[in-house]
Amino acid sequence: MLAKISSLLACCIALALGGLAPLPARSQTAETATPSLLQPGALAYAASGSYGLSYSGDTAAGSFDLFAPVSVGQRSARFAQVRLGFTGTSAERDGRLSLGGIWRMLPDPEHVFGLNAYVDLGGRTSSGRIMGQASLGMEYESARASRLGQSRLTFGSNLYIPFADYTARAMGIEGSLPRRGLDGYIAWSRQLTRGFGLGSQLSLFHYPATRTRPSRGIATFTVNGSITRGLPEGSSLQAGLTGRYTADQPLDPRLSLQYRWALTPASRSGGGPVGDLQPPRNCVIVPGARRVDRLDCGPASRRRAQRIRDFHVIEGPRASGAATVPPPQRSLGYGTLYVP
Repeated sequence: MLAKISSLLACCIALALGGLAPLPARSQTAETATPSLLQPGALAYAASGSYGLSYSGDTAAGSFDLFAPVSVGQRSARFAQVRLGFTGTSAERDGRLSLGGIWRMLPDPEHVFGLNAYVDLGGRTSSGRIMGQASLGMEYESARASRLGQSRLTFGSNLYIPFADYTARAMGIEGSLPRRGLDGYIAWSRQLTRGFGLGSQLSLFHYPATRTRPSRGIATFTVNGSITRGLPEGSSLQAGLTGRYTADQPLDPRLSLQYRWALTPASRSGGGPVGDLQPPRNCVIVPGARRVDRLDCGPASRRRAQRIRDFHVIEGPRASGAATVPPPQRSLGYGTLYVP
């Protein structure tokens, strides 16, 4: 099983890295592609939060997270995330806390590469014990633009390392618990029209067998849609339907809904206080200046902004006053710290 999963992940890596190959020159009528994990030309990144709900069989889950910038450069940025999650059935309940650090960089305006590390802690009502794990992950995204609109291809993978062998008989823990494992995904998304998007994702996951538990995993497939039109700036609403397939078990569907919003949106006047927003290291705030003159990033020719909250530089893509980006995807098989 592990050999099959490894070979499938290798195929996903090959597909994703294929996006690094240069493309023929585009027509000047084609729009510029913008990645979602990091945005070229962003003057700052806004902190964001999200509420999430999911339902599968007799299990309901909820989550809340905060995702905020730590430092921002011209081609890279560091973020931190805090996430709380709860899962419940008629017979069992659990809670979990996740703390993570994320680093992302732009090799060029249409590709993003990132690394992340997390610590997860949690407990279940049946065990009465605090359990935990660490994880290491990577992300890669390639954005493409055509006359039909923007499309993005994203690949990611995570390695999970529990703090102890919770499956050991000496632990005496029944039910789901943290387990050593590996997962990966390849996702495709496209902006259909302004404010509406559609995507799909194939995930592979594998948790090796232990002395007391059989191996778990094969794959999940997700179809999702997102809406930003009519919502506050920096906000999005995403809905998804996921089917999980594991050996010798029927297909397990899961419905999910997530709303993400910007906690520190860009000032609409262009002259309001910057607050916690962090401009790139080579930019300074000009005291007493207003609108586009308030942020000085060195000599550059500018033209009048089409929208006051945006900044435009002739030599390069449009730079957003404050952008929001999504956190890494994790726990792709079961959506939680706990594995059967």
